[in-house]
Amino acid sequence: MSTEFHPELMAGFQVITVPDRGQVLYLETRISGMLVDTTDELHHYARRFGELRGAALPPDASRKLIEKIRGEFL
Repeated sequence: MSTEFHPELMAGFQVITVPDRGQVLYLETRISGMLVDTTDELHHYARRFGELRGAALPPDASRKLIEKIRGEFL
């Protein structure tokens, strides 16, 4: 199994629902973190999250890959 580099691995992000404010995007880089609440940015990262989910291995395959890699370091 292999995976290609994905550009969204450079920074973490999370879409958070805040009472009385709606959805906000939290972006985190190596240097800082920030909240973003613009519709365009939220839609961009919602699409990216969908792409990441589509590229992810199913849970059983992920578990097997983690166990295989873990075994290489023990």
